[in-house]
Amino acid sequence: MDEKIEIGTAKTNIEAAKTDTETTNIDTKMLAETLKISQAELESKIKGMYTEYKEKNKRVRIFDRKRYTTIGLLIMAMAVIGLFWTVWNAVILVNKIIKPDYNEYLNLVEPTVIADTPAFQNTSEISATNLLTFAVWEVILHSKLEDYDKSFDVVFVPQADVEKAAKKLFGECEITHKTIKIGDYTALYNESKRQYVIPMEPKYFSYHAKIKKVIKSNDTIILTVALYQDTPTWQQNVDRIETSALKYMRYTIIKNKITKVENVSGKYGANE
Repeated sequence: MDEKIEIGTAKTNIEAAKTDTETTNIDTKMLAETLKISQAELESKIKGMYTEYKEKNKRVRIFDRKRYTTIGLLIMAMAVIGLFWTVWNAVILVNKIIKPDYNEYLNLVEPTVIADTPAFQNTSEISATNLLTFAVWEVILHSKLEDYDKSFDVVFVPQADVEKAAKKLFGECEITHKTIKIGDYTALYNESKRQYVIPMEPKYFSYHAKIKKVIKSNDTIILTVALYQDTPTWQQNVDRIETSALKYMRYTIIKNKITKVENVSGKYGANE
């Protein structure tokens, strides 16, 4: 019974296929007659068109493949650049954490380093002359001297700006205004005009500082500073420069103001 059903189904499929072929032949024949060409010629044209379509479609696929490959390579290149940029910035960030920029601290202690500050436990121990000297060096080092009135190689600085410089370093403090020596130069105080006559670029050899250690705790910063002797340009040869620190000073800074300076050369060792 099942075999008869399968045979019947097969016959039906064959007949359907024959019918489709006959219908296609009839359609092709009718189209050929309409175009006034032979059926064989029409079939040849159709075959040629189909072959051309296949070739064109193949070329399109090849073009798309190349285009997608190019786009993929561009995306990959951008990803590599992005990864490199991320790694580079991460390295910079890590270096900043491991080796932070100490310039802001150097700027704060520099006037006292150049003036060779003595140790003090609090700012009340700073002598009037030293306090004024630190303030004048702060003006010379970190003010825009070109903004002041000048004559030849000196500038005229209002005493109020010198007072501001002292407060920038130590907070609230009182300045006793007077003429002082800064190395081989003089900072002349003109009481009637309430201003100082200060050399713009004093040639003065003292110390230069390097921050060796930083300890932070809330608003308090403790700096260990190594002091090295300045040398003239003609002596700045690798074989002749003195590379050892002459002394070590410890600065206690609270809210960006110097509150205490200690000489700790004994702990670190001079000429270390």
